[in-house]
Amino acid sequence: MRLVVTQVPQGKHGGSNPSRYTSYAGIAQLAGGTELKIQTVLVRIQLPAPYFKWLIQSYINTCINHLEKIVKDIYEYIELDIIERKKHVNLEEECVERGSNSTQCRGLLAYYLDTTVPNGNRIHCCHACHNDKCGNPKHLYWGTISENCKDRFQSEKGKIYRKEISDRIKGKNNPSFDMRPWETPKSTNKTKNDWARANDIYNNEKMTDFKKHGFGRKYLMKKYGINEGPARKMVVRFLDGWIPSEDKVWVEFVKNWADG
Repeated sequence: MRLVVTQVPQGKHGGSNPSRYTSYAGIAQLAGGTELKIQTVLVRIQLPAPYFKWLIQSYINTCINHLEKIVKDIYEYIELDIIERKKHVNLEEECVERGSNSTQCRGLLAYYLDTTVPNGNRIHCCHACHNDKCGNPKHLYWGTISENCKDRFQSEKGKIYRKEISDRIKGKNNPSFDMRPWETPKSTNKTKNDWARANDIYNNEKMTDFKKHGFGRKYLMKKYGINEGPARKMVVRFLDGWIPSEDKVWVEFVKNWADG
């Protein structure tokens, strides 16, 4: 319906209180100038000047109040539970790739959820579909950094990424894979000397409860003056039941190190 409002000379309907009229129908009845054309769905109302100003001002105020009510502050919105923030998500719909990324989708998501746009990197535009090229607002939601990282690593792409990192750090793609700590290319003379003392340290500390707070790598570093790397790995091996004197690889290493 289209509403056309015009004004009539002041004083024609003076003396009435416009506040008691709660609908356009009531105002139209007051003005006495209502014209309704069903064919064009047009409502024409002629109002006295005071009512005309009051109606326009009321309409503006209503619009402002409505906007203030529906546009949510993003920093208050992010405090909601993640389930509440993802209730609009519908993964049954297909992804829509528009050539945009997460940064460019922030305005789209803010418009769709009636929130303000966050500043900085504290709040992320997350993809529930795990497709960072998707621009479907029903696949997007506001999330924190930790929520975005957790969501990413739970995806199939994240699983592949984690496996690549794992293989690169401690897998077969690592040049030091299946090497003892004293055999790695990064092992220095100081590191090798620390490992050569492993049996003496074990004999002195075999009764030590390394699971107890205060008896970890810092304890060995301070007491024996060894580097952090060997101290940390020794504690792990001691907890796993490693006995240096019974490790043939370590015994051979110590023999060659002493001869060298």
